[in-house]
Amino acid sequence: MIKIEGNIDQGQKRGNWFEFYSNGSLKAQMLYNKNNVKISYFDKNQKIQSTGVEIGKRKNGLWIYFDSSGNETI
Repeated sequence: MIKIEGNIDQGQKRGNWFEFYSNGSLKAQMLYNKNNVKISYFDKNQKIQSTGVEIGKRKNGLWIYFDSSGNETI
């Protein structure tokens, strides 16, 4: 079972990457762009949990979180 997939260019992650739960459902979608990564996390039922940007593996800027119905929470 594939748990993560994406492309590496000159030793760096580039473009879209996908991480999966062991049951095959999407856990995270990541878009790598130079020094940052836009990430969306999903629960095991494929509902979005959060989305935002990381720089150097640290959350940066505005992160949006969602409840179990997919509505934004504050």
